[in-house]
Amino acid sequence: MKLIQRTNQAGYSAMFIIVGVVLFLGLISSVYFVKIHGDQVRKDQAIAAYEKQKTDQAKSEVDKKAKESKAAEPDASKASEVASTEISTGGVPASTSLPATGPEMIVAQLIGVGLITMAISAYFSSRRNLVRYL
Repeated sequence: MKLIQRTNQAGYSAMFIIVGVVLFLGLISSVYFVKIHGDQVRKDQAIAAYEKQKTDQAKSEVDKKAKESKAAEPDASKASEVASTEISTGGVPASTSLPATGPEMIVAQLIGVGLITMAISAYFSSRRNLVRYL
């Protein structure tokens, strides 16, 4: 008859499952955070584009009225020279601000790397202990 040896592997299996669940939850929360943050950035960009378009329209209306009022004056030739020297932006909005990033992204990355490192070290430790017991 063969004797069954007790190897005490239940603790390592439970640790492996716990680490897997924590990594899975970390992945899910990271995806959720990126989705929410991406939606907010798109909304902010849309609002900024709308505001810029609105101010550009108001500015063009003011310029048009100013040109019409100058056309009525005798120095209309000067106004046409100034208007011809203006440079068009070609419809490309000029961005003066940098993209919004923060320390939460760095912290999330560090936590992810730490969890992956812990899972790998737990795996190798369990393999080493398994070899010792056998």
